[in-house]
Amino acid sequence: EYSGVLSYDKTGVNTDGLFYIAFCQQEDGEFITDNDGYSIDEISIPAAPFLEADQLTGGLYTTLRIDSGNPNRLCKFLASRTGGGPTNVQNITLSLSQPIIQLADVQTDASGSAVFTTIVPAALSGQQIWLQAVIVTPGAGLVSNSYSTTIN
Repeated sequence: EYSGVLSYDKTGVNTDGLFYIAFCQQEDGEFITDNDGYSIDEISIPAAPFLEADQLTGGLYTTLRIDSGNPNRLCKFLASRTGGGPTNVQNITLSLSQPIIQLADVQTDASGSAVFTTIVPAALSGQQIWLQAVIVTPGAGLVSNSYSTTIN
């Protein structure tokens, strides 16, 4: 039985960042030589995918970029011309209203980034648009920030 303050100095684990503590029934002294019953390990929680866009001007090229930290995954660039949601699609809550337009599917690179370049239709000048991206991962989807702007 142990009570009191946990001493992290004997763990060999960097506790300056994110970490978790697991309270275990294991009594093998793997992490702490004089006190068993808990273990400490680092965890990596990737930031939510971040979407950014160049200025959108009707008739001109624009580029959408996603930085997700999730390499070699499918990224779906999405848009709505009717609002910022929310809309639930396959257990994912999007900040887009129906109908949702799928602009492109792009594979993320080794660093988890993806880029999509397209021409903004000139007929959309003066209209508001909402953009978002989803990184497809096994059993889930990681949703980016939403981005809203009026097209020049």
